[in-house]
Amino acid sequence: MSTLWSSIPRYIVAINSDDGKKYQIRAENNDTVYNYYQIGDRVCYHQGLNSYENYDKSRDKIIFCNVCASQNDVRDDYCSQCKCPLLK
Repeated sequence: MSTLWSSIPRYIVAINSDDGKKYQIRAENNDTVYNYYQIGDRVCYHQGLNSYENYDKSRDKIIFCNVCASQNDVRDDYCSQCKCPLLK
């Protein structure tokens, strides 16, 4: 009955805020965001955009658009999908 559901890989990134609150970024069947963040990374939450931004992008090859969540080359200044500025 739930065999298909249980075979779908689920990825969770756990985030602990400075004030002790816990947040999660969840994805199913896609490990891109899970592999993007490393343990100890500092992130900033953009409430109006409902997205997280990695503070240190010095070792990143990709960057996520905070508006449409598409994956972009970190050297780009604008999102290839929605053309919004990428936060760096």
